[in-house]
Amino acid sequence: MEFPHPSETTLWLVAALFLGLLWAGVWIDSRRRKQKTRRRVQSEIEAMMEIIRERNFSEEEIKILVELVKHRAPLHPLRAITTRLDYDRCVDEEMAALEKKNNPGEFERIGLLLRDIRGILGLDYVPFGQRIHSTREIHAGQFVSVAKADEATPKWMRMIVDEVDEAYFTLAPRAKAGDSMPAIGEGDMLRCRMWRDDDARYVFTTEIISAESGPLSWRAKHTRDLKRVQARGHFRIRHDQTTTIAILNGSVDGNMDNVSDRHAVTKMRGRITSISAGGCALVIQQPVSKQVLLRISLDLPGGDPVPLEARIVATAPISGGRNLVRASFVGLDDTRRDRVAKYVLHRQQHTLSEDQEVAG
Repeated sequence: MEFPHPSETTLWLVAALFLGLLWAGVWIDSRRRKQKTRRRVQSEIEAMMEIIRERNFSEEEIKILVELVKHRAPLHPLRAITTRLDYDRCVDEEMAALEKKNNPGEFERIGLLLRDIRGILGLDYVPFGQRIHSTREIHAGQFVSVAKADEATPKWMRMIVDEVDEAYFTLAPRAKAGDSMPAIGEGDMLRCRMWRDDDARYVFTTEIISAESGPLSWRAKHTRDLKRVQARGHFRIRHDQTTTIAILNGSVDGNMDNVSDRHAVTKMRGRITSISAGGCALVIQQPVSKQVLLRISLDLPGGDPVPLEARIVATAPISGGRNLVRASFVGLDDTRRDRVAKYVLHRQQHTLSEDQEVAG
């Protein structure tokens, strides 16, 4: 039995039919994906507008924010107003575009508005232990050592960040400026280094936009070129846990031998945001005195919660009327210290393993 031999024309028709069906399938799938994306984006826009309506935005701020998301995050509008890194990316792109227009007044005006928007959205808070990616994420009160970038032997000066918005940040002397302050003006480049508590040391270079003499201050350009140098005494990991915080009387003489036996004066609710073998960071609603001690209950896998006492190292107000408290553990016995250290080590190894897989 012989099978019929198709002609060349028939083969071309079959091939064309196959390619046509394949193209139709791709087109239908592409159309379906686009419709799905449009529905998702529309849903995110509605959620974004609901968030905007619930916040205390001015009409001008609403207009600026909507335009920012429309131009810089059209496919992911909700992420642009709810995650710090996405908002930072949008702001960086917007301010870079405005800078090219060479309109300093408008650049500064939008920078101030976007900074207010950042605060209203609650995106001005960088958790302790997490790195920063831009000088827009530093805060007023941050100490910075600076030196002229062209000096062969840098003469470092201790400065403080006086103001920060999305356009510029302002540096001022820690104390009253004397005759020893160098002459620094518009266009000069500064080499800067700073230490963020429970994070690391950062080194970067910035350009001075303007200088004021009364009182002395330097307005500097933002940069994302931050070199991060790891320098923590303990490796810190994220630990998101809501807990009850007991307030204990502090020791007049600094003796912590009986701290575990002390009774709580009062209690409040708070959230643990990070932990290391030596301490933790907490977010609480009301301010607390640095003279008191804290007791928290740390939830760890494979056993009962671990009660821990800590002294307050530093406090700082953050968005939403909350307070960030950095604390150092005190009076730990070997059993509790071992459990915390092993947990942090295990999480550290897991994090490093995930980073290696991503890098590979």
